[in-house]
Amino acid sequence: MRFLYYLIEIPLIAVAVWMVVNANVGSNGFEFELWPLESEIQINTKLALCIFLLYGFIWGEINLWFAYSPLRRALRSQKKANKVLNKEQEKLNETVDDLQKNIIGLQEKAKQQEIEYARNNPKPSLKQKIAALVAAIKGFFSRNKE
Repeated sequence: MRFLYYLIEIPLIAVAVWMVVNANVGSNGFEFELWPLESEIQINTKLALCIFLLYGFIWGEINLWFAYSPLRRALRSQKKANKVLNKEQEKLNETVDDLQKNIIGLQEKAKQQEIEYARNNPKPSLKQKIAALVAAIKGFFSRNKE
C-alpha cells in the first residue's frame, strides 16, 4: 500500500515544484513556460491561487486516504469477525432457548411424577405415624442395651 502512496505522491510533488520553478510573476499574473512545447501560458493571480488551493486540497485528501488505509483494513476485518461472532451468538441463544424449554418440560414431568407417587403411596395416617415412632424408639433403646 505504501508503494501506491509514493506512486501518486511523487508525481504530484514534481508537478508542483515544476510549476513554481517555471512561473514568472508579472503584474497581470503568472506566466508558465511549458518546456517541451516552447509555449507560454498566462494565468490570473486569483485563478492561480484557486488552482493551487484546489491542488493542495486534493493532495491532502489523497494523503488522508492513504494514511487511513490500515485503519479501514482493520475495520473491515473487525466487521467480518463481528458477523461471525453474531452468528455464533445466535446459535448459542437458540441452544439456551432449547435448554430452557427442556428444563420446563422436565420440571412439569417431575411434578407429574410427584402427583403419581402421592396417588400410589398415600400418606400414612396419624395412627401409623405414632406406631412407627414407637417402634423407632424401642429400636433405639434396644441397641443401647447391647
